[in-house]
Amino acid sequence: MKSIIVYHLCGKTRELPMELTFGGDVGLTEQAWKGQLEGASYKKVVTFLVGDHQEADELLDTIFEVTNTIDAPWYENPDPLMATEPPHQFRSTSVGDIIVTPKNKWLVMGCGFEKLDV
Repeated sequence: MKSIIVYHLCGKTRELPMELTFGGDVGLTEQAWKGQLEGASYKKVVTFLVGDHQEADELLDTIFEVTNTIDAPWYENPDPLMATEPPHQFRSTSVGDIIVTPKNKWLVMGCGFEKLDV
């Protein structure tokens, strides 16, 4: 089994440019993101376990969807892949958050994900 871990950005989201938080494409590079998030802290929210036959990096969209409140709070509808129980009353995964797979770290962007080389 492989682990996929979701980390939420703590305290810096209000300082991000409005274009990013509302999904606009301002062409920020990874370097610019690092500048925006310098000194940021992250909180581990939930761990998912996936089979060895599954490519973890291909599950980013699924993980993002599962950790978002759509019809009900996401933490009240645990996914069968969740290995840990998420904290109650936790927000949805959004811009600036990080998803860590066995091979890569991914930054949640306004549209999609950007691979981090850290």
